[in-house]
Amino acid sequence: MLGDGGLWSTVDDLARWIAVQCLADPGDRRGDGPRVLDGTSLQELQLPQALVDLDGWASAQGLGFASFRVDADAWQGHTGSLFGFRAIHLFRAADGLGVVALTNSSDRPN
Repeated sequence: MLGDGGLWSTVDDLARWIAVQCLADPGDRRGDGPRVLDGTSLQELQLPQALVDLDGWASAQGLGFASFRVDADAWQGHTGSLFGFRAIHLFRAADGLGVVALTNSSDRPN
């Protein structure tokens, strides 16, 4: 529908995407075939590159992922919305922890 939207997915697919992002150790290998990105490249994509707020940073933008600091923990992820749908996925690669939320709504939660 739009150049920046229209990706359809499921919670299971996004959970698998997060699992791949958590394989960020330089020695991690994925399957027997060629790799699109190795662990070192994934680490680089996940690093905050531009701070949104310079005072102790609560949010930053990386190469494809946003970073959000919650207390001492930094989370990476991405949000999306399109005419009645909203989504977010966040992960902490070092812990192998992730969360996915999909809603049928255009409103942001308070």
